[in-house]
Amino acid sequence: MLSSEDDFRDEDYEEIEPFKGEPRPLSKIITSNEVREYINKLNNGRAPGKDNICNEYLKHAPPVIDEQIANIFNKTFESHEHLGINEGLLITIPKPGKPKGPPSNLRPITLLNSVRKVLSTIVLNRIRPRVEKYVSNSQSGFRPNRSTSDVVWAHRWITAKVLNATDVKVNITGIDMSAAFDTINRTKLLEILRDIIDEDELRIIRFLLSETTIDVKINGANDPMPFTTFL
Repeated sequence: MLSSEDDFRDEDYEEIEPFKGEPRPLSKIITSNEVREYINKLNNGRAPGKDNICNEYLKHAPPVIDEQIANIFNKTFESHEHLGINEGLLITIPKPGKPKGPPSNLRPITLLNSVRKVLSTIVLNRIRPRVEKYVSNSQSGFRPNRSTSDVVWAHRWITAKVLNATDVKVNITGIDMSAAFDTINRTKLLEILRDIIDEDELRIIRFLLSETTIDVKINGANDPMPFTTFL
């Protein structure tokens, strides 16, 4: 096996519960224009999730599909219906330059449904202005108009300034953060967001983070026993 369920769930983490309370519509409903805007931003040539719907299918769909997707989203939050878009499909691909065979030479990738990506992007762009004010300027990862180059050049500039101004020895420490975002504590994340965003946005995020499962694809067939993931 490439990895165990322990790589995708931690029993010490508190499982995110779906929204509890009286069913009611979102204060700011999701519009068909929002759906179309973020469908158009989906990348081409990406493998589909368990629904087997490629991004290109949605991109070239008629406007009535945008309206139907928006209505489904709004109805889901109005009545607390289960939408079934939080099911990921885990596959493996060979690491570049590595020989086939050993599981350690394979990289796990979780494929998500395109409709889920649309909903995720909608809520992300709704909360982005407030989250941007909260996040430190030193954080460049996963932020628009920021890149690793910003951090590298800032580091070089600070180091050069210190060396030119003082007679000190500078030690540089490298930290591998490649898997840092693979084990986010969702409960802690929601606690932070609760003071930043409004209740409707929190409902959507809680919906996306709760009742998430992974189905493993082995030798072309799906595992009949998908498991819950908390990470």
